Amino acid sequence: MKKNKYVYFLLSIFTAAMIMVNSCAIQQGKNQIRSVSVSGTGTVYVKPDKAVIELAVITAGNDVKTATEENASKMTKVQEAVIAAGIQKNKITTQNYRIYQENDWNKEKHIAENYKVSNEVTIILSTIDNAGSIIDIAIRAGANQLSSLSFETTDSINATKQARILAVKQAEETARILASSTGANLGKVLTIAEDADNSNFRTMNFASKALDAEENFSTPVSIGAEKINVTVHITYALQ
Repeated sequence: MKKNKYVYFLLSIFTAAMIMVNSCAIQQGKNQIRSVSVSGTGTVYVKPDKAVIELAVITAGNDVKTATEENASKMTKVQEAVIAAGIQKNKITTQNYRIYQENDWNKEKHIAENYKVSNEVTIILSTIDNAGSIIDIAIRAGANQLSSLSFETTDSINATKQARILAVKQAEETARILASSTGANLGKVLTIAEDADNSNFRTMNFASKALDAEENFSTPVSIGAEKINVTVHITYALQ
């Protein structure tokens, strides 16, 4: 009799434990939130309002003094010509200045060659339509290396806002289609993240091309439009 009571007692404990486990599992299932994750991209095109020119004067000589003096004379003429064309002095910045000696090896024998001086400047233009003519003026004044020409958008805040709105609308539309296709309704936003493309500029790279100052040319420049992209990743609850 005592043995039967003991077995009954163990069964009661086991049954209660199973009820608690099942209750927890049911509660956990109720707390799980169905969701859908989508991405949307917004693109806005804006016209650049600033150009950045990078060019240099490179000179060579048998000694440092000759190379540096010639370089200084030519760079002074370049800057004076650019300023005379309407560019403010504070828009011209020295980007890099180098003095080095070219070396060569002939049958394992070291041969020291000419000294070279490179003076690179950055010129910022607030009127981008004259970028080509400024390049021509600088080269004819003595610049003999053109590194790059970049177009930038100074105020991209409003364009980025518009791109964000478009990205969110696209993501929401996609989420609604997916939700309705499965018989669900779109709920609140659970998470949201953004990938912004801040490279709102276009660079024409001239691969440090050396230019002949005596050549009669006119530099054509096509500006075009800049593209601002914003991509959002959103997770919505499903109802």
